[in-house]
Amino acid sequence: MLQLNVNLPELSNFAKALPEFKGNLFSLLRLDIKAAATDFVNDLLQCEFDLFIGRDKYQRDIVEVNGRNLRNGHYHRKFAVKGMGTLTIKVPRDRGGKFKSSALTPYIVTGK
Repeated sequence: MLQLNVNLPELSNFAKALPEFKGNLFSLLRLDIKAAATDFVNDLLQCEFDLFIGRDKYQRDIVEVNGRNLRNGHYHRKFAVKGMGTLTIKVPRDRGGKFKSSALTPYIVTGK
């Protein structure tokens, strides 16, 4: 059973401070959602890359020399998301340059 004990002066002080707190509350909430969205996309890309490579990080299986493809770090890419701003995510890459994420849209190159 949940029991809530609030006295009137505390509630009154909270109500008076609410207009000042409201602007900060939404900006803090937006930052938390932005960080969670960035972490989600980074984890999604990492899982997709693990499936593409076929082994976990630091796992060295005996693979044919010609068919071997290894991890080669990541690069940063920015996405503008409506209501959140810009997300900076880490896109993994392989040494063969063959990994293409199905979760992200490719860059659009505009002509001059």
